Amino acid sequence: MALSIVVRLREGRYDAGGLDPGVPEWPPHPARLFCALVESAVDPADRDALRWLEILSAPQVWASADIATSRSKGYVVVNAVEGNGSQTWPGRTNGLRQRVSALPADNTVAVVWPDADPDDPILARLVRMAARVPYVGRSTSAAEVSVLAESVAERPTWTHYAPVPLGTVGAVALRVPFGGYLRALDNAWDAGIRAWQVAARTVDYASPVPTATDN
Repeated sequence: MALSIVVRLREGRYDAGGLDPGVPEWPPHPARLFCALVESAVDPADRDALRWLEILSAPQVWASADIATSRSKGYVVVNAVEGNGSQTWPGRTNGLRQRVSALPADNTVAVVWPDADPDDPILARLVRMAARVPYVGRSTSAAEVSVLAESVAERPTWTHYAPVPLGTVGAVALRVPFGGYLRALDNAWDAGIRAWQVAARTVDYASPVPTATDN
């Protein structure tokens, strides 16, 4: 058995700040998807399913490696008492905000746990939570999320990103859930801290390199 969580980007755009503010996050981090599920949890049984999910091993991410980048910027009012004052709001400043988005060639991504074996109650909870998710990343990247108790059907446009040893050449660091992540997110909420500011486990990912014997 396996578990797949499939994300279809409704507008073909993924808005999420990467570890480098000038580079879009891609592929989507599994921790980002976990946070979206947390937002859709409505009762203790949902949270039990999330605690089951967070202790699984780091999943694979199947996504297009072909992406374009979109950049936008604008000024927003920020709290301040002096310098660079806003003409509309005295005593505040206008701060420049820049955002980058990933525009993948394929608008669907799958996060796959090949060896996961959820029981029926957990699977049903994950299915219902996924159906309630309106977006993944920023609120501007609308998404349709679904859960399958199997490995999702392959797409020729997908590259498989899988965990690799630390220091692997060409690897990209992705944030993944870990045991206690849900509790850490709850504590952050109580303290007024945003989810993206909560430290998550970071794992190196890369696509397999074909060997000379591969056909």
